[in-house]
Amino acid sequence: MRHALSPLTASGRAALDQAIQTQASIISYIDDFKLMMVLSLAAIPLVLLLRSAPTSGKNDHAMVME
Repeated sequence: MRHALSPLTASGRAALDQAIQTQASIISYIDDFKLMMVLSLAAIPLVLLLRSAPTSGKNDHAMVME
């Protein structure tokens, strides 16, 4: 006797495929978040290398063009 959702029936194979697709979607979503975490952690030291531009005492913003 076969059950309605047995992997031997078409509806059982469809249900199994749907469950696998759902799990694969969840795993890929988690992997994307892990990748974003690694990239963010790798970018933090680069932010420490940024400095503000040196400020001069002059307020001369004129450009000389020839």
